[in-house]
Amino acid sequence: MVDRTETESFSMQSSRGFTLIELMVTIAVLAVILSFAVPSFQDLIRSNRTQTQTNLLTNAFNLARSEAIKRGAAVRVSALNNGNWHQGWRVWVDSNGNNAFDDSELLRLFSAWTGSNTLTSQTSQVIFSSDGRLSGVAAGADTNFSLNVGTSYCRYERIITINSVGRATVKRKECQ
Repeated sequence: MVDRTETESFSMQSSRGFTLIELMVTIAVLAVILSFAVPSFQDLIRSNRTQTQTNLLTNAFNLARSEAIKRGAAVRVSALNNGNWHQGWRVWVDSNGNNAFDDSELLRLFSAWTGSNTLTSQTSQVIFSSDGRLSGVAAGADTNFSLNVGTSYCRYERIITINSVGRATVKRKECQ
């Protein structure tokens, strides 16, 4: 017959945890892996943010163009803050023809961007006529928007162009 105290001491000897050295090696390996993963994860976030912001702007232009055709009236996309497009914009129809925004004319509001990306353009408003074309631009002229990410992230920057027919396209910005 086995004494109970012998069984308890035997089980105490067979259970073991991690030694301090094993724990330190595991942490060191984890630190090396994370040092490679974190920068690429930040690049992934930056890339996804740029793609999302580009899609939001092109969706606004497509909405305005389709609403102009549907309604048979001019529809506008305008910056909320004096041409600072990255601070938000609105899609609206000037139903009373006064060339000024009224709350009742709002079709969709796009809020300000998060992050440090900026969006610049020479215009503070884009107008689509009832046939879906850009209004107020010369035939063959384009309206450009530049999505800027930062000096060392040029590969993520985009140029959004609306041609005189009203079609929005996106292309990569040329890096220097």
